[in-house]
Amino acid sequence: MTVVVLCCASGAVGQEDPDFRLRRAQKASTEASKLYQAGHYSEAIAKSEHALSLREAALGKNHLTVAESLHNLAILYAAQRMYDRAEPLHERALAIREAALGKNHLTVAESLYHLAALYYAQGMYGRAEPLHERALVIREAVDDTDPLTVANSLNALALIYYARGSSGRAEPLYARALAIREAVLGKRHPIIAEQHHDLADLHVSQGLYDRAERLYQRALAIREATLGKNHPTVAESLHSLANLHAALGMYDRAKPLHERALAIREAALGKNHPDVAESLNRLATLYSSQGRYGQAEPLFQRSIAIREAALSKNHPDVAESLNGLATLHWLRTTMPHPHYWAPFIVLGRDAPLRALGPTPQFQ
Repeated sequence: MTVVVLCCASGAVGQEDPDFRLRRAQKASTEASKLYQAGHYSEAIAKSEHALSLREAALGKNHLTVAESLHNLAILYAAQRMYDRAEPLHERALAIREAALGKNHLTVAESLYHLAALYYAQGMYGRAEPLHERALVIREAVDDTDPLTVANSLNALALIYYARGSSGRAEPLYARALAIREAVLGKRHPIIAEQHHDLADLHVSQGLYDRAERLYQRALAIREATLGKNHPTVAESLHSLANLHAALGMYDRAKPLHERALAIREAALGKNHPDVAESLNRLATLYSSQGRYGQAEPLFQRSIAIREAALSKNHPDVAESLNGLATLHWLRTTMPHPHYWAPFIVLGRDAPLRALGPTPQFQ
């Protein structure tokens, strides 16, 4: 009886009807979302790729539901800094949506926004700017547009203008975005904190450290008040503040912030989550900057092990940890003075990733 069942099942695969494929695709997408939230990024991407292939087989390559899968998979790739894989998927999704819905549809604006964010994350501001401008025009022209999406476009454009040295163009857009968000969400909302944090990251890149610190502190206060002091997003603020202090040589202020961020992530996400690996890497870098190589080395090694298991051995984050460990060995033997580590402290690392938008809503 078992043999008969297996044979029948095997024969059914070749004749799998579209509805069954779509149900399998939905299941794969749901699993991808859960895996991503749990930090199993490679597995999440594999599930999302499978969902895309099933939908293409069931609906054809130019269906709007296929565009949604392309869009979601592109965001997953981009969040892992696999930009070369993300870009053609965003471009395909945009082309499908423009052909099916017209060039001025809100869903087209969503694709424009995320493709622009992908370019921004790579520092390609000239390519990002016109896409964000076009997305903003579409969003402002539609009467029932969610005002928060308009604020997102305004803020994204403001960050580009700031990055390109056009503060005069950036500041009114930033103020408009903040006003919309505060009107809809209130002044103490996590999204308001994110806006402060993003601008702080940009000020760091411009050397405006006093402004950056005030905004980081404001973002941290909002996140602690709204999310609780042990939320993983609070850890992001702690790390950014710690990096700023360390870059300015204030190691005694940086260390407890990094340690607290690591403890939060381990408790909230588990000890083998990629975000924990990032915290380990940052604390290891700080220890190395103080010449505490014996304490730094096992943290780098643990970070490498977590990232290789969760992301693959060729992921950019693995390279980051390997580079930190290699630099530690080089400095320990050739430059024993701790201050030589200052240029290696990473500031504002998360801004490009946040610019890519939230984790996709898997459909």
